[in-house]
Amino acid sequence: MNICKAELEIADDYGDNHATMKCQLEKGHEGKHKEDFNRGIVEWYKDERIARSHDDMYLENDGD
Repeated sequence: MNICKAELEIADDYGDNHATMKCQLEKGHEGKHKEDFNRGIVEWYKDERIARSHDDMYLENDGD
């Protein structure tokens, strides 16, 4: 199976703990991304890998 691997980064209020969730659904799926792990299920809409790549492009071109 070809896995989606979309990412969601989460952190606590203090910034000293964080986790990265990775979608486990088939690549090209419809609807929310999903990671199922031993403590529960997390679902989300936006792939943060894409948001980070756009931020990197913006920062590289900042000031032009």
